[in-house]
Amino acid sequence: MRKRRDILFRFQPMADTPDSVVLDYLKSGVSPNELVLRPIRAYWLPFAYQATGVRNQAELAAAAQEAIFCLEGQIEQLRQAFGLKPEELVSYQQEVVSSRAVRRGLSKPSDGAWGAFSQAASREFDASGL
Repeated sequence: MRKRRDILFRFQPMADTPDSVVLDYLKSGVSPNELVLRPIRAYWLPFAYQATGVRNQAELAAAAQEAIFCLEGQIEQLRQAFGLKPEELVSYQQEVVSSRAVRRGLSKPSDGAWGAFSQAASREFDASGL
């Protein structure tokens, strides 16, 4: 018989912050646990399986494909809900990366540090929740 684990997550964001807004939105949903766990699984489950070594390569690939399918579905839902085109996102991300580069003194792509900065800025962009 499988044993349940008790995991508690407590977070107290400041009022009127993006975190507070999104958590209030999630609380109004049908299944708060699923609303929280679905994106966590899509974003992290393949990596968790890989780190624990409990899945073979085919299972890891299947988990990654399922995660990508879920994330792409969310991307498409965002595009449709807000009337965005794929090229607009690429343009926006390039603007963000370029403005951060200029602030850090890497104003031209020929700078030796540009490639590393661009990758780091892309990860920072992803992590910013935008």
